[in-house]
Amino acid sequence: MSPSTQNQAFNAILFLYKEVLGVNVSEWNIQALRAKERKHIPVVLTKEEVHKVLQNLSGIYKLVVTLMYGCGLRMNEVLSLRIKDIDFGFDKLYIWESKSLSDRTSATTSKAQR
Repeated sequence: MSPSTQNQAFNAILFLYKEVLGVNVSEWNIQALRAKERKHIPVVLTKEEVHKVLQNLSGIYKLVVTLMYGCGLRMNEVLSLRIKDIDFGFDKLYIWESKSLSDRTSATTSKAQR
């Protein structure tokens, strides 16, 4: 069980005894260990690390990774792109039937940022 589920169950038992059964549990000296949440360190590349990765790619792989990073696309969205889904005039990509079968647009990087 997750730590939050364990803590919630412990609090539910305390509530049952205190509020429903009317038992004074403060005199019991309960020394229960509380479950602690695990700390997750986020894995995010810095701009320099992303730049180094892109420098070492070429061809179709560089195009795929650049689209995924720059436009926030998923792998299957990049692989299903067609030339008619790219609007160069408005710097937009049209993604059809993405996750949850919804259509959306994604703005490409502006010409000033290229």
